[in-house]
Amino acid sequence: KYLEPIPKALDYFEISRLPNGELARFYELKTNRPFFFTKDYQLTYDDSDMPTHYSFKQGYWVDSVRAEYERVKSHKPEYSKEAQEDPTQARVSDLEEKARGVLDRLDDQGRWVEHSRLRYHGDDDPTRQVLSSRTFVANVGILCEYLETFKSTQDGNKNP
Repeated sequence: KYLEPIPKALDYFEISRLPNGELARFYELKTNRPFFFTKDYQLTYDDSDMPTHYSFKQGYWVDSVRAEYERVKSHKPEYSKEAQEDPTQARVSDLEEKARGVLDRLDDQGRWVEHSRLRYHGDDDPTRQVLSSRTFVANVGILCEYLETFKSTQDGNKNP
Protein backbone atom coordinates (compact mmCIF):
# COMPACT_ATOMS: atom_id res chain seq x y z
CA LYS A 1 0.00 0.00 0.00
CA TYR A 2 2.75 2.49 0.96
CA LEU A 3 5.01 1.47 -1.91
CA GLU A 4 2.33 1.91 -4.58
CA PRO A 5 2.98 5.62 -5.44
CA ILE A 6 6.77 5.31 -5.49
CA PRO A 7 7.28 4.24 -9.14
CA LYS A 8 5.18 7.14 -10.43
CA ALA A 9 7.11 9.60 -8.24
CA LEU A 10 10.45 8.23 -9.43
CA ASP A 11 9.30 8.47 -13.05
CA TYR A 12 8.47 12.13 -12.44
CA PHE A 13 11.96 12.82 -11.08
CA GLU A 14 13.48 10.97 -14.01
CA ILE A 15 11.76 13.19 -16.58
CA SER A 16 12.65 16.27 -14.50
CA ARG A 17 16.39 15.64 -14.73
CA LEU A 18 18.44 18.64 -15.82
CA PRO A 19 20.78 18.43 -18.85
CA ASN A 20 23.79 18.16 -16.51
CA GLY A 21 22.20 15.15 -14.78
CA GLU A 22 21.14 16.90 -11.58
CA LEU A 23 17.68 17.74 -10.26
CA ALA A 24 16.45 21.25 -9.55
CA ARG A 25 15.05 22.09 -6.13
CA PHE A 26 12.07 23.93 -7.64
CA TYR A 27 9.95 23.27 -10.70
CA GLU A 28 7.23 25.47 -12.10
CA LEU A 29 3.73 24.04 -11.77
CA LYS A 30 2.10 22.85 -14.99
CA THR A 31 5.25 23.39 -17.11
CA ASN A 32 7.71 21.46 -14.92
CA ARG A 33 10.33 24.02 -15.93
CA PRO A 34 13.12 24.35 -13.32
CA PHE A 35 13.48 27.75 -11.71
CA PHE A 36 16.04 29.36 -9.47
CA PHE A 37 16.78 32.58 -7.61
CA THR A 38 19.58 35.01 -8.28
CA LYS A 39 21.94 36.18 -5.54
CA ASP A 40 19.65 39.16 -4.99
CA TYR A 41 16.63 36.81 -4.78
CA GLN A 42 15.02 37.46 -8.14
CA LEU A 43 13.09 34.53 -9.58
CA THR A 44 14.69 33.25 -12.80
CA TYR A 45 14.96 30.25 -15.10
CA ASP A 46 18.70 30.85 -15.43
CA ASP A 47 20.99 29.04 -12.99
CA SER A 48 24.12 31.12 -13.63
CA ASP A 49 23.75 33.56 -10.69
CA MET A 50 22.50 31.44 -7.79
CA PRO A 51 23.47 32.03 -4.16
CA THR A 52 25.72 29.30 -2.81
CA HIS A 53 24.12 29.09 0.64
CA TYR A 54 21.11 27.17 -0.64
CA SER A 55 21.05 24.01 -2.69
CA PHE A 56 19.06 24.95 -5.79
CA LYS A 57 20.34 21.81 -7.49
CA GLN A 58 20.95 18.36 -6.13
CA GLY A 59 22.64 15.23 -7.31
CA TYR A 60 20.66 12.61 -9.15
CA TRP A 61 19.61 10.08 -6.53
CA VAL A 62 16.69 8.47 -8.39
CA ASP A 63 18.57 5.33 -9.50
CA SER A 64 19.63 4.44 -5.96
CA VAL A 65 16.12 5.05 -4.60
CA ARG A 66 14.61 2.96 -7.39
CA ALA A 67 17.04 0.12 -6.60
CA GLU A 68 16.11 0.30 -2.91
CA TYR A 69 12.42 0.32 -3.84
CA GLU A 70 12.90 -2.84 -5.92
CA ARG A 71 14.81 -4.48 -3.07
CA VAL A 72 12.12 -3.64 -0.52
CA LYS A 73 9.30 -4.63 -2.87
CA SER A 74 10.81 -8.07 -3.40
CA HIS A 75 11.03 -8.92 0.33
CA LYS A 76 8.27 -10.08 2.59
CA PRO A 77 7.95 -7.90 5.72
CA GLU A 78 8.38 -10.83 8.11
CA TYR A 79 11.84 -11.47 6.65
CA SER A 80 13.10 -7.92 6.87
CA LYS A 81 16.23 -7.09 8.81
CA GLU A 82 14.22 -4.92 11.18
CA ALA A 83 11.73 -7.71 11.96
CA GLN A 84 14.55 -10.07 12.93
CA GLU A 85 16.69 -7.57 14.80
CA ASP A 86 16.92 -7.95 18.54
CA PRO A 87 18.00 -4.76 20.31
CA THR A 88 20.51 -6.32 22.66
CA GLN A 89 22.19 -4.49 25.48
CA ALA A 90 25.36 -4.36 23.36
CA ARG A 91 23.48 -2.44 20.67
CA VAL A 92 22.05 -0.08 23.27
CA SER A 93 25.53 0.45 24.74
CA ASP A 94 26.97 1.24 21.31
CA LEU A 95 24.20 3.73 20.60
CA GLU A 96 24.52 5.20 24.09
CA GLU A 97 28.20 5.91 23.43
CA LYS A 98 27.32 7.62 20.15
CA ALA A 99 24.52 9.61 21.81
CA ARG A 100 26.87 10.76 24.60
CA GLY A 101 29.37 11.90 21.96
CA VAL A 102 26.65 13.89 20.21
CA LEU A 103 25.57 15.51 23.48
CA ASP A 104 29.18 16.25 24.46
CA ARG A 105 29.61 18.24 21.26
CA LEU A 106 26.84 20.70 22.16
CA ASP A 107 28.07 24.17 23.06
CA ASP A 108 26.90 26.07 26.16
CA GLN A 109 23.81 27.25 24.26
CA GLY A 110 22.82 23.73 23.19
CA ARG A 111 24.04 24.02 19.58
CA TRP A 112 26.36 22.00 17.38
CA VAL A 113 28.64 24.77 16.12
CA GLU A 114 31.17 24.06 13.40
CA HIS A 115 34.17 25.91 12.07
CA SER A 116 33.20 26.89 8.54
CA ARG A 117 32.19 29.85 6.36
CA LEU A 118 29.11 31.33 4.78
CA ARG A 119 30.23 31.01 1.18
CA TYR A 120 27.58 33.27 -0.31
CA HIS A 121 28.86 36.29 1.64
CA GLY A 122 32.20 36.21 -0.14
CA ASP A 123 35.77 36.24 1.12
CA ASP A 124 35.30 39.43 3.15
CA ASP A 125 32.78 37.83 5.50
CA PRO A 126 34.31 37.27 8.95
CA THR A 127 31.95 34.42 9.90
CA ARG A 128 33.86 31.31 10.90
CA GLN A 129 31.37 29.52 13.17
CA VAL A 130 28.19 28.11 11.61
CA LEU A 131 25.28 25.81 12.36
CA SER A 132 24.88 23.05 9.77
CA SER A 133 21.46 21.56 9.03
CA ARG A 134 23.20 18.36 7.91
CA THR A 135 24.96 18.02 11.27
CA PHE A 136 21.76 18.78 13.16
CA VAL A 137 19.79 16.12 11.28
CA ALA A 138 22.54 13.51 11.69
CA ASN A 139 22.90 14.18 15.42
CA VAL A 140 19.16 14.18 16.12
CA GLY A 141 18.94 10.93 14.15
CA ILE A 142 21.54 9.33 16.44
CA LEU A 143 19.68 10.53 19.53
CA CYS A 144 16.35 9.23 18.22
CA GLU A 145 17.81 5.85 17.30
CA TYR A 146 19.27 5.52 20.79
CA LEU A 147 15.99 6.45 22.49
CA GLU A 148 13.92 4.10 20.31
CA THR A 149 16.30 1.20 20.84
CA PHE A 150 16.58 1.80 24.58
CA LYS A 151 12.80 2.02 24.93
CA SER A 152 12.29 -1.20 22.98
CA THR A 153 14.59 -3.09 25.34
CA GLN A 154 12.62 -1.74 28.30
CA ASP A 155 9.26 -2.69 26.75
CA GLY A 156 10.42 -6.13 25.70
CA ASN A 157 9.57 -5.17 22.14
CA LYS A 158 11.92 -6.63 19.52
CA ASN A 159 11.49 -3.79 17.02
CA PRO A 160 12.90 -0.41 17.97
